[in-house]
Amino acid sequence: MSTHTPDEGSREMHDPTKDKYLEVDKRVVDIENEVIAEIAYESKAIDHAIEAVHKQARSAIEDIRPGRDKARR
Repeated sequence: MSTHTPDEGSREMHDPTKDKYLEVDKRVVDIENEVIAEIAYESKAIDHAIEAVHKQARSAIEDIRPGRDKARR
């Protein structure tokens, strides 16, 4: 015969360290998510900056090429 009673779980003491662990774990996850979002934002900004530099370089090269062609003639 079992000595387990239906209300045995309610007699267990509440462990406050478990609550503290869950609180800290949630904060860590929130901070991780913030860091991931910031990295994604910065990466996108870097991609846009690189694209702008490429456009400027292409424009500068196009401006130079016609001068070279005229000098060769």
